[in-house]
Amino acid sequence: MYCIHCDGQNDNSSKFCSSCGKELQPIKAGKSEPLHNSVIRRSIKKNAYEKNKGALYLGNIILIIAVIILVIVITVSFGTETMSESGSYHYQLDFTTNSFFNISLISIIFMAVITFFILGMNKVSLDISRDKSTMTRDIFKYPLQNIVCYLKVIGINILVYLILEVLMYIPFIGGLLYLILIIYLTPVLAIFPYVVIDNDQMSIIEVIKRTFSLIKGKRVAYYALIFSFIGWYLLSIFTLGLLMIWVNPYVNVAMSNFYLHITNQKEYSEATKGISDGAVIGITIGTYMMLIIIFVLVIFTFAIFKEINNQITEEDNIQIEDNYYDYYDYYDNDNDMYGQTVSVSGLNIFVPNEYTEISLESYEKAYMSKEKDIVIGLITYDLSYDIAAKDYANFYKSAFSNNYSCGQTDTIELNHYNWEILECVGDLVNIKHYIAIQNRKLYLLTISYQHNSSNQSNIVSKNIEENLTFSNTVA
Repeated sequence: MYCIHCDGQNDNSSKFCSSCGKELQPIKAGKSEPLHNSVIRRSIKKNAYEKNKGALYLGNIILIIAVIILVIVITVSFGTETMSESGSYHYQLDFTTNSFFNISLISIIFMAVITFFILGMNKVSLDISRDKSTMTRDIFKYPLQNIVCYLKVIGINILVYLILEVLMYIPFIGGLLYLILIIYLTPVLAIFPYVVIDNDQMSIIEVIKRTFSLIKGKRVAYYALIFSFIGWYLLSIFTLGLLMIWVNPYVNVAMSNFYLHITNQKEYSEATKGISDGAVIGITIGTYMMLIIIFVLVIFTFAIFKEINNQITEEDNIQIEDNYYDYYDYYDNDNDMYGQTVSVSGLNIFVPNEYTEISLESYEKAYMSKEKDIVIGLITYDLSYDIAAKDYANFYKSAFSNNYSCGQTDTIELNHYNWEILECVGDLVNIKHYIAIQNRKLYLLTISYQHNSSNQSNIVSKNIEENLTFSNTVA
């Protein structure tokens, strides 16, 4: 008789394994006809659905809260401090600019915390599958009381992660090997914790061998079981992820049932016949391929329409250029008839007569042209520290350049006061910034305009610069 825990050979009359000391459980005799794989899969899910999973629900909520706290701590610790348009500071975690060491360290910290919870939930799920009573505190007790088991699981996870991370730096062949290893090792990593839990006295090498032995020939069944839950995961999107609090325990117990099935500890045969495992995998892959094709077609169609729109815009620009000098002469000859100066927070700003006041978030005042292609806006912000306008402009440029291509910051004297001028180009809109700080108060004046309105915006900028003064500035 072979032990289901360690594969050790024993006499048929033995009650306990001579290798690991655990109780021997005889494998049930098979039926005359093997069960269809869909019956096993559906039975595993049915059994998991009917189990009392109360301890896991609260555990998942605690895990979500722990992950949120962990993200905040890591963002503050490894993120960069950037400045928003309103002048406030915030932290941003950018994996594209972090070093390989920092990225690896962040990932390992995540794995260490999440593995702690996952191992505890695996133990509770296994107890639920074995009809044992469970409590939420068991999720935390097991990893703490079985540190060696925890270290085995986290050690394997870190080793696999580092191997995959290195492959990502190998051109072409590395990406292919990465995908192959992910497909090959995912079932192993999913079953590994259960084998560790049931065989805590085994060395890590023995556990790895045992895991590979168990999963051999069962990968299709594993993926079919996992893919059969995709509908629940998609449905959880419409609940903003709240449904995951119920779905994850369901999947956890189903995986525990799958482990008990491949170790012949339990037989699952109470469901009706359905779609085969191969068909489930085929349908899932086919659906994903179809969605990818649809996505590519949508992007392609969008690109075509954008190109058509650019061509139309270019034609409009030609027409605008033809009328440019008439437009400029009309407004430049008599500025008083074309606009007025308004005072906002002690700053005098020139606004064309045709512009109407609008409401924009974070802006103290904002005005839009009748064509809705140019917006003049003012942001003011009381600073709690002393900073030169030039330094602030450089900080602001760094934060703003994530979505815009910004030029150099120039210092220009306008009506006896120095202003920092920053021009940024975007995909659809360009923005010209006027930045000044007076008495620890930030003044950020912006002129946002569409690409085809550059001529008009230049005229607006010229008039604003001629009239831009502080109420308390003496000429």
